[in-house]
Amino acid sequence: MNVKKYPTMKIFFVFLFCPFFAGLIIGPISLIVMLVGLFSDARLLGQVRGGEAFSVLLTAPLFAELVFFVPSLVFACCISFVKPVRSFKVCRNVSICGAVVASLWMFLSDCYLLRNSAGYSFMDSMLPASIAFFGGALITGLLSYWSLPKYSPD
Repeated sequence: MNVKKYPTMKIFFVFLFCPFFAGLIIGPISLIVMLVGLFSDARLLGQVRGGEAFSVLLTAPLFAELVFFVPSLVFACCISFVKPVRSFKVCRNVSICGAVVASLWMFLSDCYLLRNSAGYSFMDSMLPASIAFFGGALITGLLSYWSLPKYSPD
C-alpha cells in the first residue's frame, strides 16, 4: 500500500501568504487608478514622482500581508489541520470561508480605526468589507484549486 503524505507545510504557507498574493493583484489595479486620477487633472502631474507612484507595486503586497497576517495565520492553521483534498465543493467552501474571514477582519479593523472619526457611520465600513469579501473569495478559491492535492483512492 502506497501512502502519500499530505503536503501540510505547503498548504500552510500558501494560505498564510494569501494576502500577499492578493496584494500582487491589487497593486497594479491601484496604480492604474492612481495614474488615471493623475492624468485626469493636469495640476496633479507635478505632485507625484514616478518612484512614489510605482512604489505601490511593492508596498501593496507587503501591506496586505501585514494587515491580514493574523486572520491568514488562523485560516492557514485551520486548513492545514482539516487537510482537505481538491474537489469543487471543497474549493467552494474554502473560498467562502476565506471570503468571510477577510471581510470580517476588514470590517472589524475599519470600525476600530474609524470609530472616533467625525461623521462616521456603521455603513461606511461596508464597502471595504465587501471588497475584501470578493477579493478573499477569488484569491482563496484560486489558491485552493491550485494548491490542494487531488484525491487518490489508492
